[in-house]
Amino acid sequence: MDINLWISVFLAIPLAIVANVFTPKVQVWLEGRGKKRSKKRIAQLQSELDQLCYYNDYPEKFNQYLLGVVIRATFAGSLVGIIAAITYIISRLGRDFVNIEIVYVLLQFSGQVVSMVGAMIIINICSGAISTMNRMRNYSSVIQQLKAQIYESSEC
Repeated sequence: MDINLWISVFLAIPLAIVANVFTPKVQVWLEGRGKKRSKKRIAQLQSELDQLCYYNDYPEKFNQYLLGVVIRATFAGSLVGIIAAITYIISRLGRDFVNIEIVYVLLQFSGQVVSMVGAMIIINICSGAISTMNRMRNYSSVIQQLKAQIYESSEC
């Protein structure tokens, strides 16, 4: 018989014993993780439900929330615009007074990067408000869906 067969047999027996010993412990560990994840999901869904109910009960609070998002997005856009404009002005002055092309290119590039990052920041600021606004438009169906999801998650 081949030596590889004997090595396989001698390794298979201890590995099978180890697998049988640790399988129940791994199953308990995985079950515990699933319960923690389920509780976290239920808390998240309940928080969404509470927020939507609060905004439905107090529409002026929802308007204040949206106004706060508009102000933050405007502030971020203005700040990014100022920084991008400064890099553009410096690049133009640098090109006129210092004849180093790489400085001009780097400043132009940095202005573009600042503009892109600013756009991503504004999108990040507004995306939550847009999502909440869409959920408020379909309030009754969203509330039913959230309650159903909470019920399904709590049964698991």
